[in-house]
Amino acid sequence: MSKVFVLDTEKRPLDPIHSAQARQLLRNQKAAVYRRFPFTIILKDSSPDAVVQALRLKIDPGAKFTGFSIVNDVSGEVVFAAELQHRGFAIRESLTSRRQLRSSTSIIIKALTPALLRSLSKTLPKIIPKPS
Repeated sequence: MSKVFVLDTEKRPLDPIHSAQARQLLRNQKAAVYRRFPFTIILKDSSPDAVVQALRLKIDPGAKFTGFSIVNDVSGEVVFAAELQHRGFAIRESLTSRRQLRSSTSIIIKALTPALLRSLSKTLPKIIPKPS
């Protein structure tokens, strides 16, 4: 899974290479970093006759996570794999906690006596509204 994506000088995709070979190309200044995630290099020399093997994107949808992988069709080797965490549950939980917080503070404010509410409203004017 430690493969590096490669682009030629005209930004056409080539076969992914091993990370050690990518380091050599970068050290010898025959390539430059094109993108950091997913790590992609762009070659400085053109190679118009390069043969590219077919790659396939596989997606595994789930309830909380979705898995992505790029697999070489010929060898069956996994070239790249990533996992995406869904935010649906996190958003729902944050909205629920926000709703509970709001309802609990309104219950506390309603339970206060008018005299206590007036004295608190002088000390904490931004938090507790003035009584009508």
